[in-house]
Amino acid sequence: ADIFGSDAMKNTENAFESKAQLYLENKELFVSRIQAAIDFIRSHELVDSDNISLVGFSFGGTGSIYYSLIGNTSEVKSIVSFHASLDSGLPEAKTINPEVQILILSGGEGDDITDINFLESVYIAQNAQYEISRFS
Repeated sequence: ADIFGSDAMKNTENAFESKAQLYLENKELFVSRIQAAIDFIRSHELVDSDNISLVGFSFGGTGSIYYSLIGNTSEVKSIVSFHASLDSGLPEAKTINPEVQILILSGGEGDDITDINFLESVYIAQNAQYEISRFS
């Protein structure tokens, strides 16, 4: 899904940074854009709406983590986040569907062990099915 919109990235030198900052500061808006993509794909006649997964890399990975915490997790089967940045903090978690499987593949400079430990404590408190794997 294109989180920014089809015209947002054209011919603008700092378009990504300004748009990304908007969504990082307003996590509910970010998750609502992801939900809109899920709703759109769910309505497609060739999609098995009971088997939808959310997968994100980098900025999309950050959105996947936010969705796991405050999105409608009953609408997806699994959530995967690759190389997300947690520098802007995490939203306070709502109820996480205990059936959704969550995989966080994390590393590099986008987060530190404090971020990961906090995220794991939230998943544990919510009885979430999750796995977190760190890489260098």
